[in-house]
Amino acid sequence: MFELFYESHFREIFGSEPEPANGLGEEAVQARLAQRGLQIPRALFDYYSVAGYHWVNKKQNRLRSIEELDWYMDWLVFMDDDQGLVSWGIQRQDLSSSDPLVWQGILGEEIDWFQEDLTLSEFLIEMCREAV
Repeated sequence: MFELFYESHFREIFGSEPEPANGLGEEAVQARLAQRGLQIPRALFDYYSVAGYHWVNKKQNRLRSIEELDWYMDWLVFMDDDQGLVSWGIQRQDLSSSDPLVWQGILGEEIDWFQEDLTLSEFLIEMCREAV
C-alpha cells in the first residue's frame, strides 16, 4: 500500500530506491509483530518492510526496531530523537488506521504529547529528509 510511496521518496531524497537488504520484508515484519502480539498501522508496517534497516533510521532520529516498540500510556512509541528529549508515537485508538497522525512526546517527569501536523507516512519521509 505504501511501498511505492516510500520507494519514490527515497529515489527523490537519496537518488535510489531502498535495496532489498534495507528492509525486513513483509514476512519478517509479520512474524515479529505476531511474536509481540502487536498491531501497527500499515504505513509503519510497509516502512519496516521496505526500509527498516536503512542507515537513515539511525542517523539523527532513531526508528525503534519492532522489538523495541513500547507503550507509554495510550501511545505506541516508535521513534526517539538523538538527544533523548523527544519521542514520537501513535495513539492506541488510531492503530487500526492505515496512516494515522503522529504525536510528539516531550520527555520530562511525564511525557507531554502534542499532535504533529503529519500523517505517519509523511512523518517518516520528513525524518529522512531531515537526516540528510
